[in-house]
Formats: sequence, structure tokens, C-alpha cells
Amino acid sequence: MPLETVTVCYTMISPQDAALIRPTMCQMLAAAQSGKGVYTSEYGATDPAFFDALIAAHTKGCILKGVFDKTQSAGRVEAVQLTRFKAQVPFAECYRVGTSSVAGQILHLKLIMINVPLTPDQVPIPKQYNHWTDAAQDGYPVVWDGSYNISMSAEEQSNVVHIMPGIDLCQACKTDIDQDWDWIDQHEQAAS
Repeated sequence: MPLETVTVCYTMISPQDAALIRPTMCQMLAAAQSGKGVYTSEYGATDPAFFDALIAAHTKGCILKGVFDKTQSAGRVEAVQLTRFKAQVPFAECYRVGTSSVAGQILHLKLIMINVPLTPDQVPIPKQYNHWTDAAQDGYPVVWDGSYNISMSAEEQSNVVHIMPGIDLCQACKTDIDQDWDWIDQHEQAAS
């Protein structure tokens, strides 16, 4: 499906931008508005700050929806975070754990999508890196994606994060999460 051209992209690369990545993620999640969506698809998520930010978004009334990879969610560290998370959000209503629809492979997508217009001041991009266009000043839904697993160790590895605004891009990400969610419900949910 063709998407609009993304003319604005903020990129962080670890380990050199490690000091920016987690605070940017947390502040981006904190900017989500009550009644609006926060969609996630995570291959590996072990960072307590990520789960704390999702819990805070849920507490203020954001709509959470997402998927976690089955193999990674069974890992020692992620299982602890998911157990803590499940105690504070209605997990069965908001999330699914499973595999992809293609031969039960891993869910390797790593994204966060905030389905509300965010302006550059709401995404804490240092001014020297802020390349948002004038059109973005009015705000766009924003996608965070890249190779970065939401983990402390990702900061020390060679990874990339892109933050991109775009209505079509966000809709495509939401559609992908919805499709993964539906497939897990139809084929795996009873086993989760």
C-alpha cells in the first residue's frame, strides 16, 4: 500500500544517542492524550520505563492496543515486566501475545504509534536535530520504529530509532497491529 512521503524523520542511533532514546520514548508516550490510541508492537520489551509509561498512559485514559512476540514474552526479564504490567492494565482487553501469521514466525516489528497529533515541542527532539517541517508544527500522529528493542541492552548495541509523523503511516501501522491481533485471536489466543 503506497503511503504519503515522509518528509520529516528524526533518527537516533545507539550507542551514541543512548542518553536521548529512552527519555524521548517516555516523553512521547507521556504526550498521548486521554481517549486517544497508543498502539505498540514489540519483539522484545524489558525496559521498566516503557511499561511505566504505558501504565501512566492507561491511567490517564489512553486507549492501549498492541502485540508482543510470544518467544520474547516468555523470556525471564520480559515475563517479569509483563506480569507487573498485567497487574495494572486490563491486559486481555489491550494486548495479545503471539506469532506472525506466516508459518508462526516471530513478531519482529518494533513500533510505537501515538494516534494523536503531536507537535515538535511534545516530542523532545533536541533543537539541533529538529527537522520538522512547517506543516508538522500543527501536529501529526507519530510513529517510532527501527531496530531498537525496548530494552536496556539496546542502548549499548548498534540500533536505530526513527520518529516520523504521518497520517497514512500511522494508519498503516495501526492496520498491521490490528491484523496481527486478529490473527492471534483466531489462531493462538486460547494457547496464550
